[in-house]
Amino acid sequence: MQINVQRQFTILHPSSPLEAIQYVRDVQQSLSRVSFIKNLRLEGQVVTADLAVDVPFLGQQLLDFQSRLEPHPDGASLIGLEKSGRAWAMGGGQARVSPALQGSSIEYALEITVFIALPSSEKWGGKAFEKMAQATAEKAIERLTLEFPRGVAAGIES
Repeated sequence: MQINVQRQFTILHPSSPLEAIQYVRDVQQSLSRVSFIKNLRLEGQVVTADLAVDVPFLGQQLLDFQSRLEPHPDGASLIGLEKSGRAWAMGGGQARVSPALQGSSIEYALEITVFIALPSSEKWGGKAFEKMAQATAEKAIERLTLEFPRGVAAGIES
């Protein structure tokens, strides 16, 4: 099963564009309050963390992901790196900063792809379960992405 979710958000930062750019490049601060990102680590330009996802009938799973941090003049990008295994995620996106009336505006384009291997389903009942699990997981991941801007905004205050 593969689930792709893309969302765009605008978050206001109370400081100058330069300070907002520094904030988005400091993933340990800017992503620290995002509730579904666990065990965040930065090694050089590689961000490693776990994505906490509720998987139907299995409960909360921690899916590991790695992304490469690439600064650019008006912000930063996270490039999701492919992994392997039965359950993992790719997390990435772009943050672009621009001046606002008061402070700065951060435009986020978030991309999350989740890979979960389900047992092969040859019979009708197994295929129905697979479709139900896919639909439920998609809704759960979409709900997670709605938490992202709240978590990033909370990191500004800390």
